Amino acid sequence: MKRIIRLTESDLTRIVRRVIIEAETATTLTEPGKQAFVKIKSGVDGAGKDAIATGIYMIKTKQDYDTVISLMQSKVGKYSTILDYVSKVWGYWSQESRLLGIGDKSNNWIADLERHLKYFSNKESANVKKSFLAPKG
Repeated sequence: MKRIIRLTESDLTRIVRRVIIEAETATTLTEPGKQAFVKIKSGVDGAGKDAIATGIYMIKTKQDYDTVISLMQSKVGKYSTILDYVSKVWGYWSQESRLLGIGDKSNNWIADLERHLKYFSNKESANVKKSFLAPKG
């Protein structure tokens, strides 16, 4: 069944503006941000902390940071920050291989990453609760 919808000029203008804004939002992913995400994810997936650090230091602008967050949330999970993802996922595997202190400010490595990421978001923190590291029975 066909339906005819009548639009006023202002309705059509509003719809076109909305489509344009949504299209601009969808294309704001930066290439350096995409590369940084790939590097961070490879580090978390097993390449190690050097890959994670390299990926984080590839972030040079707020747009790069936002790209990493967007890709991280769409591809790996709803983590609120990059350090939240690194500390919870990679920290868990590191705990398994006896590398402790990943999500702890006493660890200079994670504190340096936090310092870099704070330029782009004040939410980044190395103080991530490690509730996932329950002792094995």
